Amino acid sequence: MSNDAQSARSLKAQDSAERALIIQSLAQLVEPLASLMPDCEVVVHDLSQVPTTIVAIAGGLTGRKVGDPATDVLLKQLAEGRVRTMVNYSSVLPDGRRIRCATIAVKDSQGEPVAALCINSSVEIWSGLLKICQQMLYGSIDASSESELEVDFDKDLDQNQRYGIGKKTGFETGQISRGTDSAEANSAGEVFVHNLDDLANIVLDRAVASQGVPVELMTKSHKKEVIRQAKEQGFFFLRDAAETLADRLQISRFTVYNYLKEIEETTSVKDKKKQ
Repeated sequence: MSNDAQSARSLKAQDSAERALIIQSLAQLVEPLASLMPDCEVVVHDLSQVPTTIVAIAGGLTGRKVGDPATDVLLKQLAEGRVRTMVNYSSVLPDGRRIRCATIAVKDSQGEPVAALCINSSVEIWSGLLKICQQMLYGSIDASSESELEVDFDKDLDQNQRYGIGKKTGFETGQISRGTDSAEANSAGEVFVHNLDDLANIVLDRAVASQGVPVELMTKSHKKEVIRQAKEQGFFFLRDAAETLADRLQISRFTVYNYLKEIEETTSVKDKKKQ
């Protein structure tokens, strides 16, 4: 073995050891951090394990467990190749509970994202505490203050867009033919899924619904746009992605790959024009 090959192998081993140490260190933090606040959840995502990235979790806020997938937001960032820190953004769980979220991108010594440390905390207990304080201080609950709290939280959901998190991940068009047409799919903000099928359905349902046309009436351009959006959302990280798209769009897997090639060629031409 040449010296160059030995050096490359040694560097790879060091990188792997560093990543493992980072993940191990973060995993030790989930229980202590989750215990600091009521109704809180702390999660560690190993970004090398896409799509089933959860390797440590404490707290039952979203009901997820080790081995469950990344959220839709994290999957999209992985597809973009730019996992980044996001703080104080908001979401709503399928049962209507409002939560505050923070995602911290943890990097290695080379500046490459290795893991994501996520903290999710319900605000419902604080909302209840506000009502108790009002009752104690003023003898009644100020309905206008409660209304203002709701409005402020809606503004927070709107501000999520600064991180590319839409206010609604569900589909107001009512044109979902199948998949996750559920409270989870219609929740606001980030979607916390429990299995890969749910994640696939949410990403694909969103792309299909965006066209405003039933699959049976879609043209080639509609279907290409669905595939383009699905690709941008990280759909091709998922198992049997091409087969799932082909089945949903009522085309062959061969056609899916042809459309992908056309999309990549168009993107390449646009990128060259920008240079």
